[in-house]
Amino acid sequence: MSKLSDNIIEKRFSPRAAINGQIKYRLADESNLSSGILLNVSQTGALIGLKHKVPENTVLTILMESHLDDEPPVEISTKIIRTENDCEDHAYCYGCKIIDVKDF
Repeated sequence: MSKLSDNIIEKRFSPRAAINGQIKYRLADESNLSSGILLNVSQTGALIGLKHKVPENTVLTILMESHLDDEPPVEISTKIIRTENDCEDHAYCYGCKIIDVKDF
């Protein structure tokens, strides 16, 4: 058994589910929406891929739209807590802490 596997510590409190779905987002002090991708989500956080570089500790709102016309988007307030280096084809990937999910 390799030493690496002995030293791995799981930091997550809840399991993540792969999503790979389109999102729209806006920074806390802006009204304009930009496009991104939701790579995975858990009860406490999310991994998102964006086209723009955003500093850690930035608060942003993620909108997950339904494919049904009569359902409003799910609105999630998040805070970027880390930059993810391995993000496949996405320009920038960020680990976000979920602050609030707006009732709809």
